[in-house]
Amino acid sequence: MSDRRSFFRQFLGHMNIAIEESRGRQHFKLSDVWEMDEPTFRQLKLRLREDVTLRIEGKNSTAIKSNEQPVALYITGTEEEALFAGVKKHLSVEEMIQELQRSFGHETDAGYRLTRDYLLSLVKQEILVPANDVYLPKTAKKEEMNE
Repeated sequence: MSDRRSFFRQFLGHMNIAIEESRGRQHFKLSDVWEMDEPTFRQLKLRLREDVTLRIEGKNSTAIKSNEQPVALYITGTEEEALFAGVKKHLSVEEMIQELQRSFGHETDAGYRLTRDYLLSLVKQEILVPANDVYLPKTAKKEEMNE
């Protein structure tokens, strides 16, 4: 029974993607996020997944996915708090880096590395997902498959 549910859930997901792509909305796999070059990654905006709830207790903030252990997000007053606030404000990665520079005095390269590491850790833990379309150039591998 669960195999049938899984099949239909995946089928409907693929159909939804096909419909949205036919309307011009680009989709990509989450694994593509790790392969993005720096200029493309800086354009990215992320959002909280729908099945994740936030919990704030004192200075600690956690994210909870249904029936799973809490994931630590940030401690009040840290760079991570500023970055997560950027996610909630729908800022691009570039805008979050600029916020870190203003608030914490980070150099551009250090701010980029900190931002990338923090956001990708939350994507990997399935807390955040991409919220916008970014242009992903086709790799040679993908072009060869289409020939």
